[in-house]
Amino acid sequence: MPPKQSSLHSFSELGDAVGRTRANVTLLEERPVLDTEAATRTKVGKAPYSVQKVGREALKLWIEPLAGYLASREPPKGFEQVLRGFDDTQFAFLALRSILDQIHFGWDKRRDRRKEDWKRTVKNPDMLFRVELGQSVRDELEFAGLLAAKKYVKAARKKYAALARLKFRRVDWTNAECAQVGDWLWDALAEMPCFDTDEHGFPCIHADHKAALDQLAEEVLLRRGRPGGWNVPATLRLLSSRRAIPRRLREAGRPARMTRLSPMPAP
Repeated sequence: MPPKQSSLHSFSELGDAVGRTRANVTLLEERPVLDTEAATRTKVGKAPYSVQKVGREALKLWIEPLAGYLASREPPKGFEQVLRGFDDTQFAFLALRSILDQIHFGWDKRRDRRKEDWKRTVKNPDMLFRVELGQSVRDELEFAGLLAAKKYVKAARKKYAALARLKFRRVDWTNAECAQVGDWLWDALAEMPCFDTDEHGFPCIHADHKAALDQLAEEVLLRRGRPGGWNVPATLRLLSSRRAIPRRLREAGRPARMTRLSPMPAP
């Protein structure tokens, strides 16, 4: 009767079993391509933050307080009528989605296919972000008001590029006008306790909130969530519930974390 053999648990044990000091398969085991956890992290990191699971949870927690800040502010002068097309919750979603994606991509970086890493460094990224934020509001308002052309735009691979090709825009703002709307949303974002500035002076997620979000991201990556859904860390819920007192009152006498920018001058 042959002796009972123990099961093999690694490629190196397989090499010992076949009489080799180093089996060829151990080379496969050591290749980075087989590091599935690192590959998963890299793949997830390439996606916009707002579409990742952790980003969606942050949006759920932060949209309501930001909408409250927007409700307490008058819209930019001259834009009252056109901005009635959306409610404060929709504006809060647009602002949070934009700032989370930009922080994740790199505050002073923009996409450029001519570069090897598809990124280029821009000057004055704060002002550029405000203009881009206003442009996203303009495009969403334009899309919401479309009639016959809506099917054409929805069928396009890039909705905003299709909007730009329209010959007659109902919402046609200059860059200065887009920046005015961006200023309005920026000031509301500056009240949110979940945002801070990094060592370069660029906006970032506050360290306490970032730690809680990283904890959730780790659970999602390693699939430790419950069958009914992922556990949002209690710390993140607690931090996000601190919205009754605006930051300007909570931090009286302390320098603002996210600098409010002066309105962009009209051309």
